[in-house]
Amino acid sequence: MGHEGLTEAPTIAIFILSILVLTVGFVLSDFFEKERAHIRGGAILFAIAGGTSILLRIFYPGFNRITLAASGVLVLSCFVGFFFGRYWEQGAALEQASRRRVRLYILGAFLGVGISGLFLGKYASSIDVPPRQNIEAFGKDKFVVDKKDLLMLREIAQTAQNNKDHDAVVKLMTWVIQFQPDEESFFHLRAHAYRSLGEYRMEIEDRKVVLRLNPGFEKNHLPIIEDYILLKEYDNAQRWIRENKGSISDHDSRIMFDFFDLVCEILRREEYSSQMVAFKKAISDYPLSKDFAERFWRWHVLLDFVDRTAPPQAKILIKQLVDTLKQTAR
Repeated sequence: MGHEGLTEAPTIAIFILSILVLTVGFVLSDFFEKERAHIRGGAILFAIAGGTSILLRIFYPGFNRITLAASGVLVLSCFVGFFFGRYWEQGAALEQASRRRVRLYILGAFLGVGISGLFLGKYASSIDVPPRQNIEAFGKDKFVVDKKDLLMLREIAQTAQNNKDHDAVVKLMTWVIQFQPDEESFFHLRAHAYRSLGEYRMEIEDRKVVLRLNPGFEKNHLPIIEDYILLKEYDNAQRWIRENKGSISDHDSRIMFDFFDLVCEILRREEYSSQMVAFKKAISDYPLSKDFAERFWRWHVLLDFVDRTAPPQAKILIKQLVDTLKQTAR
């Protein structure tokens, strides 16, 4: 189910378009009789800007009711400016009227933008925001969005995640990230949703951002390696292992690097017997921590993948490895 979002793009678009049609109205008005130039120019402006608002509403679903109402205020203010300009011009010399008209159009543009921005901020900030509804009540404008809003949306996304509404999590976090692209938890939450949706390529990109934002937490490497395996890109998984293993000091992460490397060899049907012996000895001497094996890592993702895609012998070997890792953990 889609969400209508109060995004920056359509709001700025209607402001720019309205200012442009102000200019168009000014130019076209000179083609009409001088006595009725502003009335006709105002009608042209009203038709162009009103039509633009309707088209944006039809073809840009994110152009929601708040932005639509704001654009209506802008268009109305410009139309009023044109209408009253006719009376301002009466009795003035032609060259003076032209200069006054330019000033009036500029004033109308600023007035429209100001009224629309104020209306947009006050109206949007008055709306309560339940999960999956009225997301448009938040905007990027300083009147509307602050850190509290973003944290509230993260909590809503977490609730959606708990309810297995992963699509909603992706949409919410995608919207939030544009306002705070350096918050690790936003990318982490979206990456988890991508994994649940089977969008492993998208998850890898988010996991790389998480790793960049928090390189000290070395376990951030592990989902990336596993995602490459889930995509059957064993070469990429092993390349990541080779390029990063030397910098890993966390014991659990080093064991998992070796585990994933061995899984790749098994799934590629390469010779792995000596590597298997060395791995089993390593985890016997230096096993995984119990906290990692029982609470941190979700083994079922890889096991489900193996069940669906691996040859019978590979399934048996990999399941035995997982059982050994869990049983020897302490």
